[in-house]
Formats: sequence, C-alpha cells, structure tokens
Amino acid sequence: MERVEFVNELNFFIEKILKKGLSVEGCSKDQIMSLESQYGRLPEFYNIFLEKMGVSAGDYKEGTWFFFSELQDINEQTVNLMKENNVTPPCNMFAFLMHQGYTSLFFTDVVDSDPVVYCYTEGEGITNVNMTFSQFMKAEINEYLN
Repeated sequence: MERVEFVNELNFFIEKILKKGLSVEGCSKDQIMSLESQYGRLPEFYNIFLEKMGVSAGDYKEGTWFFFSELQDINEQTVNLMKENNVTPPCNMFAFLMHQGYTSLFFTDVVDSDPVVYCYTEGEGITNVNMTFSQFMKAEINEYLN
C-alpha cells in the first residue's frame, strides 16, 4: 500500500470512530521519540499510525493491548512468553499488539517503511501473517467496521 492510501485509510477510520461520539488521540512527537530511544527506529507506516491514533481510538481493540501506554508491557511480555516456550525472540523485534497474554504481533524489519507482520502464539512457532503493517491495519479496520 502506498503512503497516501494508508493515511487516507486511517483518516477515514478516525472519522468513523469520531461519528460514533468516541475520541481518538495520536501520540505526541515526544512520545514517539521516547519509543524510538527505547526500541530504536520504527517503520514509517507504524509512526503514521502512532501519530494519528497511537494513544487511543475509541472502542477499537478493546481487550487487546495495542496502544502507546501498553507498548512496554507488550514487548516485555512477548519476549517473556517466547523465552518461557524456548523460542528465541528475533533480532530487532518490536511487538505492537498482544491479545489475552498468549498471542503477539510484531515486525522485525525497521528499515522497510511498511514491514511484514509476524505472529507468535504460545505453544506455536513464529509465523508470517502474510501482510504488511498497512495491510494488517486495513484488514482490522474492515473487520471493525463490518
């Protein structure tokens, strides 16, 4: 997906959430800088997501760790979960989602502006979800809206 298309997709989604009377808040530059000082450079498309809706997005992803305030826990718990199950965490891994404490989504290629997403589920190996971050977001947005 092209950058403009991704931005348009997020803007469309934000409008839908706001029309429901819910709030959306993006991360500040300082918040993003603090993430990058802790985890290293993050991909462009992920940064766009953070800027637009990285703090909160209404009821989107309720029950799943996905937003700025949860990112440190997501990354720590993902590494712990992998180690507990004798799985070596990949180099440059940045976990951006954790569901119910047993499944995490992450990327490893911070150079790619729109990196491939991988999944780790407790008791299973690491799998490629066959989507980039923007494709994942588009699929998740479509599921939320339907």
